[in-house]
Amino acid sequence: MLTELQTRKFTKLFTMYDYDNSGSISLADFDKVVKKIAEMRKLSPNSAQINTISNKFAYYWINR
Repeated sequence: MLTELQTRKFTKLFTMYDYDNSGSISLADFDKVVKKIAEMRKLSPNSAQINTISNKFAYYWINR
């Protein structure tokens, strides 16, 4: 059973990843999160750093 703190943290994390607020997390949500990270860090969407982040999200998605 999760503590109240854990529940709040998981809820916040889920909300961050559910970019389109559909109630479920999709690969498209991860793509949008990566694009937002690129914008926030002022990086090109094709930069090595963003490709690494995107690949990690894709790996997680495939191996979930």
